[in-house]
Amino acid sequence: MPDRQMERFKTKKSLGQNFLQDGDAIEKIADACGAGPEDLVIEIGPGMGVLTEALAERAGKVAAVELDDRLIPILQRRFAGADNVTIIHEDILKADLRGIIKDAAMPGSVKIVGNLPYYITTPILLG
Repeated sequence: MPDRQMERFKTKKSLGQNFLQDGDAIEKIADACGAGPEDLVIEIGPGMGVLTEALAERAGKVAAVELDDRLIPILQRRFAGADNVTIIHEDILKADLRGIIKDAAMPGSVKIVGNLPYYITTPILLG
């Protein structure tokens, strides 16, 4: 499904977009996250949702926070039947993370995962 959309999708340089496509890398990231059925994963910049899908197979809930409004309908269609995935159209630097965590109401831990552009890593980590 996403392969054709990825081919046609024009990334925005201003958002530092670089979509994961390598299946091995996706599985390694999802495994390294260590999420289980009681955990919430907050994914920063899900893009087309390929990592989101792998995370949703492992985690109790995934909150996918995407800034690019062009990707929201793609993500909503892709995860329409997934009860454990929530698509949030927001800038991660302005998002209410405490609210997202509270709304998820998961008994386990919170994991934060993302294929981030370098220019937002410092604000996220220090924010």
